Amino acid sequence: FVAYLKMRKFHFTLNQDTLVYSAGGGESETTGGSAANLMPPGQLPLVKETVTLKYVMAEGVQSITAVASNNLPVIQEYEKRTNVHIEWEVIPRSSYNEVITARMNAGVNLPDMIQVPGGIAEKMARDGIIVNLSDIVETEAPHMNRHWANNPIEKNKLQYPDGSIYYLSGYVLPDMLMPGVLIAKPWLESLGKEMPQTTDEYYRLLQDFKASDPNGNGENDEIPLSCSNGNLNHLASSFGLQLMFNYNFQADENGKVASDFTSPRYKDFLAYINKLYEEGLLTKDFLTYKTQTAFEHIGKDVAGSLLFWHTWGPRYSSLHPEGDPDGLTPIYIPSIPLEGPYGDQYKLKRILSSSGGFGITNASENPEVAVKWFDYIVYNEDAQRLYIYGLEGTTYKMENGNRVRLQPTEEGKTWEQLLVDIGGRQPNHPHVQTEEGRKAIFAEWVFPYDAGFKKYYKDPFVSGLMAYTDEEKDTWNQYNTDVMTYVNEMRAKFMTGQEPIDKFDEYVATLKKLGIDTLTQIRQQQHDRLLKFSN
Repeated sequence: FVAYLKMRKFHFTLNQDTLVYSAGGGESETTGGSAANLMPPGQLPLVKETVTLKYVMAEGVQSITAVASNNLPVIQEYEKRTNVHIEWEVIPRSSYNEVITARMNAGVNLPDMIQVPGGIAEKMARDGIIVNLSDIVETEAPHMNRHWANNPIEKNKLQYPDGSIYYLSGYVLPDMLMPGVLIAKPWLESLGKEMPQTTDEYYRLLQDFKASDPNGNGENDEIPLSCSNGNLNHLASSFGLQLMFNYNFQADENGKVASDFTSPRYKDFLAYINKLYEEGLLTKDFLTYKTQTAFEHIGKDVAGSLLFWHTWGPRYSSLHPEGDPDGLTPIYIPSIPLEGPYGDQYKLKRILSSSGGFGITNASENPEVAVKWFDYIVYNEDAQRLYIYGLEGTTYKMENGNRVRLQPTEEGKTWEQLLVDIGGRQPNHPHVQTEEGRKAIFAEWVFPYDAGFKKYYKDPFVSGLMAYTDEEKDTWNQYNTDVMTYVNEMRAKFMTGQEPIDKFDEYVATLKKLGIDTLTQIRQQQHDRLLKFSN
């Protein structure tokens, strides 16, 4: 039989006891059924008799994920493949930490599985509410272990000081379509301008946007940079800072850790943003800015530049008067990282925080099944394709070994919306991002840009993602709230000119009194521990 298939140009590999083949150079498939019903022999279903597990999680971002429910066809397919029935409880994200903290403290009505909030993860582990998963993962999570073997940092940052693991996470692509500068291509063309290469060139381009009526409506209504307070951090890398993704600290070549919030480079970054603000180049409401504000500015063609995920380039483009519903026409195009005043020109890779994720409570009678289920739906490639592509016959069809999108019959609905409607695209539980998934979802025009950015990526300071010791967590909680409250207060004042930047030294002195040096020492201890685990 195998000889016959080889004669027909089927090529074989053995993957976790599963026979994987590709036909005539086409897309790989797995034996045992169609693309929508792939059950590797010896692995699925996970259990012989149906097991019911309760799972509590926070609500996801509605535009890119559906609320978890057994009414969703993709989730129904998960159950069919695994024989595990999930009772979903989805809590609004705005109140999730408060609600779940109260329930965990009471120790009643505990589910089998929980999306662990980062802020109370260590306490939940210390109190025994979530259980140590180290031994279970060793035997029940083959796909995750294979991933960890290729990406050891993903395991290292989950480990407590004694090596225990209390919660599991998914995986994000660390160097694909990361946040940065997006610029309106029609505005560049109307003014005959090139994409900026440096922060100075970007500043001058924003000045031109303000002064030259690039939207051509004869009104002085242009907002050169439409952006929120937090997303301004996407410019911080140009000043050698690691504020993106809240890393906020970094180690030098000798392993010595320092806080970005006290760095002279942070002072220069604040001064740069203040210059944009004072000259009317930055939207005045950036401190209270919402995503909907960006949508409104784009729809009116008054936004020249945005700072956000480059994955949103097609989405933003679809909202522009010259765009199309699927974002296939490039309007907001990504810029290379801007070179800053110290010569820094990089993008930080993104690595998921281990300060929260998927945990199993002490109330669960089936922790092994829970780990098996998580391992399958998050790390198994066939399960990943369910939320990447959806279901054959519903969101795609197979042609010559390739998945071809089925366009929605409902007028005005995009393929992405169709995918979300059945439970695909991006689950609101920990999940894995893959290059296959990104390329299946996003408009093709973004990928040549992305390929050109690969040389700019830099590993971030990830030691702050390590789990705390009990003493470290208590000390961190003692000082961090006051420190960050003051940092955020002064950040807003420096950026808007309420406080002159020449008071930066006084600001640093106050931070020291509030305990920034103590927090830095904790990060130093975590960094030393990460190096130990890594070796």
